[in-house]
Amino acid sequence: MNSAPCVKNFSRRRALIVTDDTATLDRLCVSLGRVGVLAEAAQLQSEGIDLRDGNLCTERDILFLDGDLNLVIHVPSYEKTAVPLIPIIGMVGIEAPSRLERLFAYGATAFIKKPIYAGAVFPSLFMSINGHLQRLQLTRYQHKQDMRRGMRRYVMKAVLMIMEEKNLTDEEAYDCLRRTSMNMQTSIEDLCKQMVEQESDTSMGVNAC
Repeated sequence: MNSAPCVKNFSRRRALIVTDDTATLDRLCVSLGRVGVLAEAAQLQSEGIDLRDGNLCTERDILFLDGDLNLVIHVPSYEKTAVPLIPIIGMVGIEAPSRLERLFAYGATAFIKKPIYAGAVFPSLFMSINGHLQRLQLTRYQHKQDMRRGMRRYVMKAVLMIMEEKNLTDEEAYDCLRRTSMNMQTSIEDLCKQMVEQESDTSMGVNAC
C-alpha cells in the first residue's frame, strides 16, 4: 500500500469552526485567510450539531472543534467505522484529560492551543489533513482486505468446481480462474462469486481455460 500524497497547499479549502468563543473565531478567521482557507462558523444549537446532512465536501472541508464546548457533534464517518470523513483539529483551552479524550474520540488528528496564535495554524492544518488522509487510506485498504477475505470461500468453491469439471489440480484450476478473470476484466473474487451463485454457469467463459 502506497502512502497518501502529502498536502502542503490548503488554498480554497473551507474550515468549519465549532466554538462559542468569539475571540478564537476571529483569530482563526484571520489566520486561515492568510493561507487561503475560507473560514465559516457553525451554527450552534443546544441539542448539538449534526454535520451528516450531506453539505460537507470531504475533499475540501476541515473541522475545527472547540474542546471546551459540551455539545454532541455528529460527524460523517467512513462506512461502519468511527473514522471521520473530514480532518478534525481539536482546539484545546482547558487541558483536562476528559476534554482531550473527547476530541480524540471525535477523530481529531491535530490539536491547537487556545488562545490561537497565527504561527500555530499552518502546522495544525498540515498535521491534521495529512494525518487524516493516511488514516482514511489505511481504513479503506483494511476495508478492501476484509471484503476480499470474505470472498475467499467463493474462490475455494470455484476452484473445487473447476477441478471436478476439468480434472485439474488445484493450482491448474486457480490459474484457469485467474486467466478467465483477466480476460473478463474483473477480479477473481467477483468471478468466483458469480460462478458459485450461478452454479458454475458454463456461459461465463471458464471453458476457455
